[in-house]
Amino acid sequence: MKKISIIVLIMIMFYVVANMVWLKVVNNNIDEYLDKDNISRELISYEGKKTNLEYYIITCNYKGVEKKLNQGEKVNQIFKKSGKTPLMIAATLPNFKDAIKMSQILIKEGADVNKKDIYGANVLFYVGYYDYEKRTSEENIKLLKYYIDKDVEINIRVDGVDNDGNLKKNGKRISLIQFYKDKKMEKEAKFLSESVK
Repeated sequence: MKKISIIVLIMIMFYVVANMVWLKVVNNNIDEYLDKDNISRELISYEGKKTNLEYYIITCNYKGVEKKLNQGEKVNQIFKKSGKTPLMIAATLPNFKDAIKMSQILIKEGADVNKKDIYGANVLFYVGYYDYEKRTSEENIKLLKYYIDKDVEINIRVDGVDNDGNLKKNGKRISLIQFYKDKKMEKEAKFLSESVK
């Protein structure tokens, strides 16, 4: 009986150690993947299925996005958990080329550049929402210009932001240009202020 107890205890300890090692490896791989700005940071808070439109946009799965849209998925929906539209998620993609390509697909399918999220923000706020090493100010400006050329509203205010510049309910009400200034994205703020005139 004592031998069986020892064997069971060893097996449990082995199982716990193996799980700890596995979790460490998996977390390091995810962190490394996110650190290299390969996918949108939206993945960090994502809790949905890996076969829906939001996940396909976050992971730059163009074929998956087109498939979901062809199956009747609404291109202007507001995702329940994130409070964002598909186009807003596309604007958060760290690679400029991915952000443009995904936006083109969504706009071609009828995405509304002026659709507002749960905070009153439009897609322009999401171009600079995350600070990615891969995306330069010049690329942010090209992306902003792309949306502006699609007649997005520039003179817009959001219902609130927190002290770190993150959109939130009941925060301080600020303009799009101030949002970029607060995020220390001066080139983008200057471009937007010149675009308003």
